[in-house]
Amino acid sequence: MKKILSAMLATLALALAGCGGDQATTAPTSPPAAAATSVPTAAPTASGPDFSDPASVANAVFAGAAAEDFASLAGLCDPLKEGQEDTERICALATDPTDRVEFLDAFAKGKVSGVPALRTELGVEYADVPILMGTDGDYAETLVLVNRAGKWYLSDL
Repeated sequence: MKKILSAMLATLALALAGCGGDQATTAPTSPPAAAATSVPTAAPTASGPDFSDPASVANAVFAGAAAEDFASLAGLCDPLKEGQEDTERICALATDPTDRVEFLDAFAKGKVSGVPALRTELGVEYADVPILMGTDGDYAETLVLVNRAGKWYLSDL
């Protein structure tokens, strides 16, 4: 299982390294915030994540993994279904148990590790959320969220 997860993470890292080099980016739609001094701690509430905060949505993934609450993941993906396959598979875990063990290994010890960076591409706002994930919770990765009508959803990993 560790070999599968390692191979998956290595493939993901290579894929991400080659992505986005030719995409045009523009300045964020809102003015830059003052430099943050700490990692955001917004966490999902009993009623679910705060979809107005990208860190809260990212934390909902980790909370769902830690609690093995797959049903809570179903509403986290892009409602326009334009997200990457890996993030769509996270949301499908509520009804498809195929990848649950891999998901738990990758996300149960995860956390948001920095301040989300906002960017706009072709008129669509994204948030790049730095995270730590993996079996030991020490593998640095970026979770990308997309803004749809003022709410943030998983888009890419």
